[in-house]
Amino acid sequence: MQLRGETVYQAELHDPWRLRFPPGASHVHLVIEGAFDLRLLDGTTIRLEAGDLALVPHGSGHAISSQEAGSAAPVDAFTPDMFDASRLLLWNRGEGRVTRIVGGLFRYERQPLPPVLKALPPVIHLRPSDHTVPDWRSVVASFLIEEANHPAPGTALMISRIIDLMVIRTLRSWTEDQPDNLAWLGGAREKRMGRALSAIHEQPTRSWSVEELAGLAGMSRSVFAERFARAFGEPPLRYLMRWRFSIATDLLTQSDLPVGEIARAVGYESEAGFSRAFKAFHGRAPSVVRSEHVHR
Repeated sequence: MQLRGETVYQAELHDPWRLRFPPGASHVHLVIEGAFDLRLLDGTTIRLEAGDLALVPHGSGHAISSQEAGSAAPVDAFTPDMFDASRLLLWNRGEGRVTRIVGGLFRYERQPLPPVLKALPPVIHLRPSDHTVPDWRSVVASFLIEEANHPAPGTALMISRIIDLMVIRTLRSWTEDQPDNLAWLGGAREKRMGRALSAIHEQPTRSWSVEELAGLAGMSRSVFAERFARAFGEPPLRYLMRWRFSIATDLLTQSDLPVGEIARAVGYESEAGFSRAFKAFHGRAPSVVRSEHVHR
């Protein structure tokens, strides 16, 4: 998983208020003070209070509002009337109770998303276990606020990296609290499946067969294939292909290696065969991916 943080902001909102975030970038909200409701487009609503963190991982459109907002229509969050871009501040005029939030927007660098990310719920809600903000949330929020309040050379990169850290730490905290039978975590929690997964990751150039991987897991071919697909959302050899192309994408965008050398580095004997398979999988040729990165 690779993220690109787009922006971070502070919000100081006086009751009553209702804000709308359109579909697009994924979003993280950390409540510093006060409380509000987060509502997804499908009507799902969760209540967030001080210390809570909400991650909207799929870029789903959503709205946030104070309890006093009533039936008021939502206002787009990043309109000039609401958002001071020079201070990265969302605010409104008012005398009501204040809610303070630190928020961040990000996008995934790689598309399509791996099945593990696709399987995440539409919103992930972390609550403080003892009614105080956990240390890691306080620290990350402090860094984000510092960068937002005191922009300097490298601020955009810092914000992107901090959001990256915040999202990964959120996912880790969330997965630690999930039941053991959660399907998409099955591979990570299953030691025998883990042996096969490690082999794929460590030797992506090898021409693995399902039988060989099943042998590493100590399972029959059919049982292994069924459990792997259930855990990761796709068959073992397609997962292997995705992993190879993930490595290839990194090499295309972060090195000057010729495409032929990259092809051999991920297990293809010919550049033409690699290019055809890469384009069929991603919808773009390797040369296009490299060109887009150079001109971004």
